[in-house]
Amino acid sequence: ESLFNSKKGNIQTITDIKKVTYPKTENFDSFKDYYPFFTYHIQRLIPDLIQSPTGSDYAQANERKLISIVDTILKRLKDEEYTRCVNLVDVFDSLGVKYFGSGVIEHISNLDKGFENLNDPIKSSDVIKALEIMRNVKMSSNEDVIAKVLVSDLNQNIYDIKEYVHKRIEFLKEDQQVTVYDGQIEIVSDVEREFISYKNKQGISLPEIKKQIEEILQNSLSLSFKYKAGPSIPIEWSYNDDKRWGKPGGLLVKVFPFTGMADQIANLESESANHKETIYVIPTSIDDIEEKIVEIEKTEKAINTFQSDKSSEKFN
Repeated sequence: ESLFNSKKGNIQTITDIKKVTYPKTENFDSFKDYYPFFTYHIQRLIPDLIQSPTGSDYAQANERKLISIVDTILKRLKDEEYTRCVNLVDVFDSLGVKYFGSGVIEHISNLDKGFENLNDPIKSSDVIKALEIMRNVKMSSNEDVIAKVLVSDLNQNIYDIKEYVHKRIEFLKEDQQVTVYDGQIEIVSDVEREFISYKNKQGISLPEIKKQIEEILQNSLSLSFKYKAGPSIPIEWSYNDDKRWGKPGGLLVKVFPFTGMADQIANLESESANHKETIYVIPTSIDDIEEKIVEIEKTEKAINTFQSDKSSEKFN
């Protein structure tokens, strides 16, 4: 009871898993009945795993199978400190090859090779093991939840664990092991990994970026301006002092490139003194837009190349 009382806040935090109906460990009774497991491990997570499609060899989640998994974990933790608690790595390891298959196990075992910080509480393999469990039970897989299910000792600070998880996910994302979309982290499939490789090989030239920016501007900018009850004033546009579009005879708006303009400001100020009808637009920053354009162009090229190659393979 003293352990629960001293770690109550941490226990309640790490068992408060949003977006699922897993029970939270809120009081001493629910804590003592299951520790070193938590309530949600026994009441929901392990039964859900056994009944998931991946666990079809386990058939139904009967008591014997549940007891076997729990017993396997307890035997592995018998020499640990009394503050040691079960996390999803323990659950994954107890299920092993029979549940996940030899391919998954071998792939995960190679993730930490060459990893310099093996003393870190969270390794790349830990994150992937957690994600394998989470996708089988359809658990939300954002960084916050991953950190909570990877806590392995009640003395661990959840905020420190979150930092380690974030670093590992960034590494795994760069290594094409996971994708991050709208905060959700997913394991990359073999097909996805192949497509990402195609995408990374695509080269995007400056003229291609410029063309895309011009198209965006042409589709979004007004071609006339009207002030109160006055006449409509036509607007003509140009980007990077290149070709013009719009309606001549009124205002000319010159939009300049988003980078490399710092040294040109003085020249434009001098030029503008003699061109009262011209408005000069120099964005302060557009790095995000250029990055997104590059991303879109690379994705489109990769899709075309990927589909073409796969079609050729199909007919060869």
